[in-house]
Amino acid sequence: ADGFLILSSGAANGNFGCDLRVDPTLPYACRDGVELTIPERSCIVVHADPRLLVVRIRAPMLNCTVAVARAPHSKPPLPEWEAWWRSTVDELAKYPDIVLAIVANARLGSVCNTAVGDGGFAQAEDSNGELFHRAMLELGLCAPATFGGADTTAFTWVSQAGLYHRLDYIAIP
Repeated sequence: ADGFLILSSGAANGNFGCDLRVDPTLPYACRDGVELTIPERSCIVVHADPRLLVVRIRAPMLNCTVAVARAPHSKPPLPEWEAWWRSTVDELAKYPDIVLAIVANARLGSVCNTAVGDGGFAQAEDSNGELFHRAMLELGLCAPATFGGADTTAFTWVSQAGLYHRLDYIAIP
């Protein structure tokens, strides 16, 4: 659509799936004066379910795995969260070079270590945040946006009551 390659997982039971959009015309590197782009054949979906899409990208000078995920909202009971995070970590652990784009529905910033800093739009870590934090540590990932200085504009969602939250993250090795 609109020149993008769109890789999507299916929807089920109110979960509307995940998608990854790749611009096949946007250069990601330059080698010997030639701009390199990601051709469609370089992207292979290796896992897809309504809350997790995992895509291997293999192109010249680029070899990585991109995961797009949507964690359960804060409404389900904690055992459902724990089961989702466990199965997600088990799937992502197969790929040592994972880049994770996630709607984590998690607040981070009050508990800090190599995975999470106290910067950006920091909030008190909640239950889903604890599970996300634990997942990043287990996978050897960090959320770079949490290490920046305080930025009051770094929220990613506003509630109906007008409260600001940072619930979405990019996590990298």
